[in-house]
Amino acid sequence: GQLWSAEWQYQGRIGEPELQAFMRLIQDTGVLSLPEHSVNPEAEGGKREELELQINGKIHRCRLENTTSPAFSAVVHHLYGLMATVQLG
Repeated sequence: GQLWSAEWQYQGRIGEPELQAFMRLIQDTGVLSLPEHSVNPEAEGGKREELELQINGKIHRCRLENTTSPAFSAVVHHLYGLMATVQLG
């Protein structure tokens, strides 16, 4: 297959309490310690997930292919919840 990436960049604003809770989650899960690329070489087909976080000017990237990570899943799930509550800017 061909690699592709949708240029989906959701922008909005959250309040300070929500930001602090999200930052605690990032620290508590250890998502910033995940390798930049994790792949299950035995899988065929499957899925690819990517996460990019910019914190204090530093970009953290993580890509999972046919594998899972509880830290990754927790942060993505939290982001979906935030997207439902943000003020579009």
